[in-house]
Amino acid sequence: MNKLRTQAGLAVSIFLVCILGGACLIYILFAEDFYITKKKSLMDNAFYKVKQLDLDQVTDDSDPALAALEVENFSIIICDENFQMVYSSKIWNSEQIIQEVMRPAAQKFSKDAHASYKKDTPRKPVSLYGLVEQDSHTYYIFIYEYTTSIRRSIEYVNEFLLNVLLVAVILGCVFGWIISSKIVKPIQDIRTVAYKIAENDFSVRASESAPTYELQQLASSINTMADKIQRDINDLNNYNYLLLRQNRNMAEFENIRKVIVSRMTHELKTPLAIISSQVEMLQYAYDDSKKDYYFSSIMEEIEKMNGLINNILNNSFTEEALPDTLLERNDLSGLLNTLSPKYKCWMASARIQFVDTVQDGCFARFDPSQIEQVINNYIMNAKKHTAPGCQIVLTLRQDNESIYCSVYNEGESIPEEEQDQIWKSFYQAENKYYAGATEIGLGLFIVQDIIRLHHGSCGVFNCRKGVEFWFRLPKV
Repeated sequence: MNKLRTQAGLAVSIFLVCILGGACLIYILFAEDFYITKKKSLMDNAFYKVKQLDLDQVTDDSDPALAALEVENFSIIICDENFQMVYSSKIWNSEQIIQEVMRPAAQKFSKDAHASYKKDTPRKPVSLYGLVEQDSHTYYIFIYEYTTSIRRSIEYVNEFLLNVLLVAVILGCVFGWIISSKIVKPIQDIRTVAYKIAENDFSVRASESAPTYELQQLASSINTMADKIQRDINDLNNYNYLLLRQNRNMAEFENIRKVIVSRMTHELKTPLAIISSQVEMLQYAYDDSKKDYYFSSIMEEIEKMNGLINNILNNSFTEEALPDTLLERNDLSGLLNTLSPKYKCWMASARIQFVDTVQDGCFARFDPSQIEQVINNYIMNAKKHTAPGCQIVLTLRQDNESIYCSVYNEGESIPEEEQDQIWKSFYQAENKYYAGATEIGLGLFIVQDIIRLHHGSCGVFNCRKGVEFWFRLPKV
């Protein structure tokens, strides 16, 4: 994740260097040429406007065209054919310029004059030597501007832009780091949740209050996936429980079958031997009174066989409870104290208030994995039907004879006519509300089966604002 922050900072810095650095480079390379070209163009335009004036009547403020020259910082001197000054802008040494610059350069003045830039001349002026003929008079027009100050200004601006570029790059790195941190932090949280899910810990959920829509959708998808995996695992545990029960019943049935065969084989030997002997004697008996005795004896033995078969079947198919080896004295309070933190984190991610009231020292004979499955089914059922902002309460207490555990949730009540039906396997409530932790109607059936095998009881009743599912176990 630090790599992403570094890349973001470098990307912003490179972008600023390209944009601001490019602008600085362009300014450094072309600002002076652009300024000189612009000034030459303005100076040519100014000469054209001056030629339109009546130069014989020109004064300091006679025409706006001359005032516009001063706005552009141009200096202008107008002389007659004898180099006598006709007009001069506010120049303190105009006579000196006439004698030292204009008069020696009399041959440079022309009617179609254009501004030129004298880069090799001290103070590097932009100047124009113009010649105008009006009313048989010849006028020398000298327009100029020294560029030393502007070149100095360009150098200062160049230095300023380089400093701005340096500051912008530093601030850009900081800005890129901050922005990338706002993106990286939610990704780190999502990665942590993914690791927890990979370790079968579903007690945490990713925050969906990310700064961008895409990250919000990613967090929502992770949470949906976690809920789906948790439901699937709970379904798998329910199916595994049923499968184990079925396998155990099949093994017990196979043992019963063997016992039945063994018992019937052993018990039926004697009646069959007697019947066989009686039938054999009938072949040799010619006295009717003896035949009657043999017939009645055979019927008596047949009745005995029938009774033996019924007794064997009744004794062999008596339903057996959960083997005592699986029921050991355990602390139900400790089990719930272990599960409660996971439930709290899970419910907090769904904005559901989870409250647990667990009394210490609640001991009973139970299988921890199966009782945990019972509580999971109750909690899954409650969470599924509790709206955000509502409450789920897990309670454990004991009295003199039993331990009482319940899960209450605020929500829709259960119709009276369905409170007995929801415990049946594969039963679907009318609104699919209390069909169990899974949506195929096995959760509550499994709860009832487990509690029955633990010699306990379970049930449900409607409260004023919700529903409470409960079970009791004998206290030890």
